[in-house]
Amino acid sequence: MHNIDLKAFGASKANDRKALAILAYESGKADPSVADWQTISDMLRTCIPAVRKAKESDVPDWWICSEFGRKYERTTISVQFDDGRIVRANVCTAVGKPYNIGRGVRTAIAFYRQRIFRSAGYPTMTVRTHGDDGRELPGWTAHITVPRIERVTRIEDGFEFDAAEITRLTAEWRAGPWDFHATLMEAVELGLPFEHAPGADPFDYRQTHVWEYVSRSCKAAWLKFSGLYVSDEERAVLAHEAEQAAFDAALEAELAEEPEEEPEPVRPRFKPSSAFLSGVSTRVFAL
Repeated sequence: MHNIDLKAFGASKANDRKALAILAYESGKADPSVADWQTISDMLRTCIPAVRKAKESDVPDWWICSEFGRKYERTTISVQFDDGRIVRANVCTAVGKPYNIGRGVRTAIAFYRQRIFRSAGYPTMTVRTHGDDGRELPGWTAHITVPRIERVTRIEDGFEFDAAEITRLTAEWRAGPWDFHATLMEAVELGLPFEHAPGADPFDYRQTHVWEYVSRSCKAAWLKFSGLYVSDEERAVLAHEAEQAAFDAALEAELAEEPEEEPEPVRPRFKPSSAFLSGVSTRVFAL
């Protein structure tokens, strides 16, 4: 077998290296007694692409949360939460792709928040979608806390997923500053009735009923979560500035409506001529 220059082999193009490696292997097979198998192995190893090491992750292989196109397969899962509520959601998986269970669980979490929002009485947050600084405001249900997941079942075949692992993987999705059940217990501990009392002041939370208290709490939590919450001190300053601006505007409007007074014309001073003065003096002396 001819001596092979490994430096020249490494400097050649990829297709040429592959052809040279195959030629060296065939030559070695033709005369195994003189073949340099170590060199041939190095040449073949150079032609094989490097294997990428998989990134270490604590996410299991079955947990898939990806987008899907027009062609997809639809199934249904049943998700039971810790408070006993059961939500059904569709799982849309692209054809030929792994089961998109993460997407389905995320949809179920959104459905759960909508159900809690309905229980809170659909409090009207704001009609705006962006703040004064141009940032996009969060959704009306993004601040609602979702409890841990007890059970996830695929309805078509009854297959059950690992609920504890799904609870761990969805911790960030389920997080929120407002807990419906804690607020409900707080209203009950305050002794609020479940219905309005006759003659009660609807603007006094101590005289309102439980569900109105929950609705107001939900709205206040969203305002704080979205960055639109204003404290009592800031609200007083803003109210004072608004009153001052309204007073200034009314004063300017009143001044604009009043007609401007025309100045009195200036009468020129009378200067008698010398002829007039001479005539007066002549008449005086004649008398």
